Amino acid sequence: MKAATLIAEKGLAYAVNIIESAPSGAFQWNEGYDFTWGDSVEISAEDREKYFVDMAELKRVVSSLNRVDVIGGIAQARELLEQAEFTYANTRTAENHLVVKRLKVNVQDWEETYITKGCLVEVDFVSESETIYSGKHFKGQGEVDKFEGGRVFGRLHDGTPFMCFPCDVLITGHKVDKHLVESEKLNRLG
Repeated sequence: MKAATLIAEKGLAYAVNIIESAPSGAFQWNEGYDFTWGDSVEISAEDREKYFVDMAELKRVVSSLNRVDVIGGIAQARELLEQAEFTYANTRTAENHLVVKRLKVNVQDWEETYITKGCLVEVDFVSESETIYSGKHFKGQGEVDKFEGGRVFGRLHDGTPFMCFPCDVLITGHKVDKHLVESEKLNRLG
């Protein structure tokens, strides 16, 4: 499981708790499975990808989310990244390169964590997609279908599909799955 997925599903505090309670030499984490010293377990690559979280990745994503928060949010982080890229383009130093690289990772981690299927968003952009929608101004509220390859795919509430960069969306909430709400109620009762 990707660290961003774990945080999106369980929350940042949950991830921080994992990091703080994990043994110092832990490489991976899996909920509900305690390994004891000397266990020899065959775990398929598919299961490892699906159920295990890489601790280094989890620490990096948590650090990125905290850094974006300290900067003042994703809009400010994107603006700072743009300024850093401008500075690097004009003054190529190793320090500027590292600042740009670190900010790109922070912004990407934030986007992969919080722009997920079912996000309710506001969009405002002009399409430059070389499709029938090229040149069209998209503005309104909609829902994210997926976030892939640095692009947000979704539909406006009127049914119009859109694809844009993450900087063109403002997350306004998350769609509530009534089946999930019902199962959570049952879990609390049982």
